[in-house]
Amino acid sequence: MVSDDGTAHFEATLAMVSERTFGAVARAKITPYGALFDGHSMLFIRVGAERLHGAIVAMASLIKEVVDEAIARAARAKAASTINTLYERIGMAFPNAEVQHHAGMIGASTAEYEVDAVVKTDRGLLVFDMFTKDPISIAATFTKLSDLSRLEQAPRLIAVTPTPEMVGPKLQLISSVAPIIRPDATIETYLKAAA
Repeated sequence: MVSDDGTAHFEATLAMVSERTFGAVARAKITPYGALFDGHSMLFIRVGAERLHGAIVAMASLIKEVVDEAIARAARAKAASTINTLYERIGMAFPNAEVQHHAGMIGASTAEYEVDAVVKTDRGLLVFDMFTKDPISIAATFTKLSDLSRLEQAPRLIAVTPTPEMVGPKLQLISSVAPIIRPDATIETYLKAAA
């Protein structure tokens, strides 16, 4: 028998992956390998001595696949929840406005960007773009908003992040081109940022 002895479960738990997500991923991934899953560990039963090395290598590969996919699913679910919160708050703050999700915008440089939301109000255009603490996300949002701010008739730009305290000093880059709010901010905060 070859078992991961709960290693994949432990790694996923450290990454804050739910039991439900981990179990679903593990059950889906074990089938092509011919392994079993007992809710905690992944196992190959009845492995002959001549196949032991291959089973160990396959188990290592399976552990990596399960952990990577479980973390990716959890991250996508969290991101979807955060973006849905943003859309809900935009709807509450600007109930009579036309809202486009994942809208294309062309900056002063003529580069095209996708932003998370464009809101057309009677007072003008609002652009919301979400970013995370990831350096690539920060750079992308800064680039987009900087370019859009240089338009002749620039929209009101609003940067959104769920964890501004985790961004660190690079938060100043974003705040130099747009006010920063949390997706779950109050309606008053949304209105103030749009003013």
